Amino acid sequence: MTRRERIPGFARIHDMATVVFLSLDGARWGPMALALARARLAAPPSPAPETPAVEFLHAALEPAAAVDPAVSDLLAEAEVTTPVPPPRAFRDLDIQRIDVVITLDDASAGACDSGVLGQPEIIHWRLDGDHDAACPTPPPHTPDSKDGLRDADELRRQRDVLRRRIDALFDSGALEALLRAREKAGHVLDSLSEGLIAHDCQRRIFFFNRAAEAMTGWRRDEVIGRDCHDVFEARFCGGKCSFGDGAMPEMDQSVYSIEFINRAGETRQLEVTGRPIFDRAGRRVGKVASVRDLTRERDMARRLG
Repeated sequence: MTRRERIPGFARIHDMATVVFLSLDGARWGPMALALARARLAAPPSPAPETPAVEFLHAALEPAAAVDPAVSDLLAEAEVTTPVPPPRAFRDLDIQRIDVVITLDDASAGACDSGVLGQPEIIHWRLDGDHDAACPTPPPHTPDSKDGLRDADELRRQRDVLRRRIDALFDSGALEALLRAREKAGHVLDSLSEGLIAHDCQRRIFFFNRAAEAMTGWRRDEVIGRDCHDVFEARFCGGKCSFGDGAMPEMDQSVYSIEFINRAGETRQLEVTGRPIFDRAGRRVGKVASVRDLTRERDMARRLG
């Protein structure tokens, strides 16, 4: 059972924010970060009961079978007794619920640099490639695994670095501000009358606003993470998909009209504007389509001759 605690004054549509600590195998740094973050959330003063929850998880690219026993010993030494579950595979997490990913090593940072489905915010801590300014001895450049950090002193230094960074995340207000910004953006996009549908370069849908639900008859929880061609037999691309052959397309903005049959069997006259999505490095990472339902206007125009 995961622990869910509250940030005072923070509000979300889904009443839950999720922060994931990501490492290569999740044997040491991930569980330490998770336990320290949960302990910090549970520390007094207790937040107001009406405020919503934030959930911390840890995950791995290649999950180890179990958490290194040394982690529990070092956490107990720091008076942290929060139980830590074994790591989960990052690919198995529910992408609808991830708001922030904090990477803990070069491998996980590299995996996130190539794009993460759902477009969560990414924070790179990279404990194997960097060290805290307050830590007198830089840690060795080793992966997060049982064979990596060689003794308790090195792991103890990493524990202390993690604790300082987690405290700074809370004390600075950075975590609350980041989650507030994401939630505000979600509210804005859900208030639009245009449908918004976004997918990555494998056509996996990662954004689907309320207007898109109304136009198609599909709920967002039914389509997120799925190939848009599998969901919509009557394709929003009008049969001219830029991603049809699996290659990275050279695509610009496109505007076209389609007849779309929604889930209720109704024919809708839609105008679709497709635009590429770029990451911070300028690489194409997917496509967003804004969809206007022109059925009523076109029916009225036909009646008026």
